[in-house]
Amino acid sequence: MAIMMVESEGTGEDVMQSSESKGLELNSLEPEESIEQACIYFAALVQMADELGIDDDKALIQAYNFGPGYLTYIAKHGKKHTEELAIEYAKELSGGEKIRYLHLYAIRKNGGWIYKFGNMFYDALVEQYL
Repeated sequence: MAIMMVESEGTGEDVMQSSESKGLELNSLEPEESIEQACIYFAALVQMADELGIDDDKALIQAYNFGPGYLTYIAKHGKKHTEELAIEYAKELSGGEKIRYLHLYAIRKNGGWIYKFGNMFYDALVEQYL
C-alpha cells in the first residue's frame, strides 16, 4: 500500500505503475492487473536480492523504482541501500542530467530536483507511509 501511495495515491488505472515492468506502455494496466504485476515484479526483486546476498528491505523498495540494476549496483557497494548510493546511481545513469522535482522532500534536501533517472528519494517517500 505504501508503494501504491507513492506511485499513484491509489487513483487511476495503473495504480502501481507496473505496466513497464511487464514490458507494456506506461499506464496500460487496469488496477487489479497493476497490483498483480507489481507483486510479480517485487517477488522477482526479492529473489534477485537473495541471490546477491542483499538483506535490506530499503534496497528492495528503491529497486522497485530504479529497477533490478540497482540491486546489482549495491551488491558491489556494501549490500545496503543508502540515499547516497541511490543518488550516485541516479547520477551515473542519468549522465548527471537533473530535472525539477517539486516534492517537499526534495525541496528540503536540495531545493527541488532529482536526476533524470528514477527517483533517488523513492525509499524515503515510501517509508513515510509505513
